[in-house]
Amino acid sequence: MGPKPIPLLGIEELAKSMSAFELADHFGVRVRLIYDRLSQMGIKPYRAKRDYKARSEAPANFREIAEGKMISALCSELRRGHSTIRRWLAEHDMPVISGVKQQEPPPADFGDYAPFESNAQLEERYSRSDALITRWRKVTGIPAPGRAKKTYQPVQWKHPPAAPLAPRDDSMAGRAADYLRMPRGGGWRVNRCKADGTFDPKGDHWRVGRMLLTEEAMLEMASRKGWRAFSMEIAA
Repeated sequence: MGPKPIPLLGIEELAKSMSAFELADHFGVRVRLIYDRLSQMGIKPYRAKRDYKARSEAPANFREIAEGKMISALCSELRRGHSTIRRWLAEHDMPVISGVKQQEPPPADFGDYAPFESNAQLEERYSRSDALITRWRKVTGIPAPGRAKKTYQPVQWKHPPAAPLAPRDDSMAGRAADYLRMPRGGGWRVNRCKADGTFDPKGDHWRVGRMLLTEEAMLEMASRKGWRAFSMEIAA
């Protein structure tokens, strides 16, 4: 036989107004046992209903505490949310100080010094932070010295006219030169030139890379690289 169940006399009535933790303290047992017994009896554990409509009251000296302080500082100091602090401020007819909107405006003589002094100099002059000095510049539209707004003009690019293409050289030498220009022919830079190496599309010499060759020497080089003339040209 297993252990006898612990008698919990009157738990059914007590469970109507006491939580599981309160019942555990009352009977001197573990909370787990209370949950198991209530589950066996089909009774849901009691949970006190919270009155969410109840509003916390402001401290008696709230006006002295909140005077001149931002709402974020009041939330941290009084450990309340923004909605509660706003409600307390409204109840005391006090303004809500929050964010940049309520920050100090630029001094009357700010425009006399801001165009010529840096932010560091203005910080020392007015004993204010760099962030506030920067905001004053934005409000007044006065940039820092040496940081005037630049205007950029679009660049009009002038492209040189395209060089006219030389007519295709369909001669045997021209086709041999085309072959040498191909990767399988060596990828050479080949062009016609004069005997002194000066470029001439009608010249009788050829410059292949840095070599200056006659037409016959260029044809021989192309043949060594694998070029073959058309059969009709060979017959001719």
